[in-house]
Amino acid sequence: MTSASIATTGLLALLVLSLPNSIVIPSPSDPPPPSADTSTLTTEVLDNSTLALGMSGLIAPAPVEPPVPGQLWQGWGVDPQATPAQSCDGFFANIPRTPLACYPETPPAEETINTLPAGELAYRALALTKIEGAGLKVQPHIRAYVGVPTLVHATHPTRETTVELLSHPIHITFTASSYTYTFNDGSAPLVTTDPSGPFPISRLRHIYHQPFPTQTITLETIWSAHITHPTTGQVITLNNALTTRETSQPFEVRKAKGYLTDTAEELKGR
Repeated sequence: MTSASIATTGLLALLVLSLPNSIVIPSPSDPPPPSADTSTLTTEVLDNSTLALGMSGLIAPAPVEPPVPGQLWQGWGVDPQATPAQSCDGFFANIPRTPLACYPETPPAEETINTLPAGELAYRALALTKIEGAGLKVQPHIRAYVGVPTLVHATHPTRETTVELLSHPIHITFTASSYTYTFNDGSAPLVTTDPSGPFPISRLRHIYHQPFPTQTITLETIWSAHITHPTTGQVITLNNALTTRETSQPFEVRKAKGYLTDTAEELKGR
């Protein structure tokens, strides 16, 4: 007897389920039983595997577990101790469910200055910062001479500023860590950590070897930042935090001319 001849109607399925030990199923190809009272009814006991195969199209499959603990899905309950992994806008957007199946995400906690990690606070503060350069100074500033040293120095090796972040003032101190002077005459840049100073200090100098009707000097400064936390007082230091670039006012480079005088003899009264 085949499995197809077993599952014929839903009524027959109910009859089969009501018999605990054996099932009596007439085969459609067998002749009908005689009408006399002495007729014999043929019976056949089906094993469990044959029964399951015959009932596969009539019995609904057992429910599966929800894919995410705590997520309402097709009528399953929610574990009050579980946290949903995704909202209805994510993985479960296309799964059929009841209106109650949409389990909302936990709203984000309000961000405050004290919930920010120190590094993120520092970088956010830097993103709001604008500072001037190191204060490039050129001497002489109107006219330089070929073969005569031109002096340079930085007037502001430190800068300070205050920005506002999450309703708190953030104080930042910048310290120049490197200076690069470019003299725009084809020579190599002058790189130093020394801010130097005004004349007669002359540690940073450059000599032009040809005249220029118009010349400029450019200073590029790399700064380290020291950010003070507004509530804890912690100082966060970031090296190479900012770079500024500034250019001097145009000046002329002339050939130097020498004049012989008799000043020494005049001083002696001759």
